[in-house]
Amino acid sequence: LAVRGFSHFFLQPQEIQSFWQQKDYKSFGPEVQTFDGVDYSRAPAIQECPVQSAICEHEVEDSTIVIKGYAYSGGCRGIVRVDVSIDDGKIWHAATLKQVPQDC
Repeated sequence: LAVRGFSHFFLQPQEIQSFWQQKDYKSFGPEVQTFDGVDYSRAPAIQECPVQSAICEHEVEDSTIVIKGYAYSGGCRGIVRVDVSIDDGKIWHAATLKQVPQDC
């Protein structure tokens, strides 16, 4: 292990008790409408960016719907699959992915 710019560092068996680690770097599902009374200790701290994605445009070509968008993940891990539904989640289809080279 090589670390530059530090004279000391500590490895701990649990996450640090700072405000940011305990109350800010957390993620909750859509069922959480307000943060009043939320038990932050039940959610692990986010260590890397979760997968982010968006549909940017769509068009209909004959009987085909072409959907264009993006997806990326943290930790320099690639996206391996994107599923798309056009009927509120009843049927899902695997998207065709264009891989962008990553320089990690």
